[in-house]
Amino acid sequence: MSELEKYRKRIDGVDNKIIDALIERMIISKYIGTFKKQNNIPIIDEKRFDELLQEKIKTIASFGYDENFITEIYNTIHKYSIKIQQEL
Repeated sequence: MSELEKYRKRIDGVDNKIIDALIERMIISKYIGTFKKQNNIPIIDEKRFDELLQEKIKTIASFGYDENFITEIYNTIHKYSIKIQQEL
């Protein structure tokens, strides 16, 4: 196996972990959506999302990565979580 193939195999493993984490997150989003619906709590909590995003930006920046990278990812995740909760 070449060095490139080894790196690609590692990337494949990380990608699988990302997918598993996203699936788990969406399942939890459904639980949260159900709880919110049962308790008349609004789906969107901008303050919570902004706090979460700022925390993630701070973390990614500490490793020297562009904050736009994590912002795009979390905006997409948040949008899909809202969609899941609205469909309940």
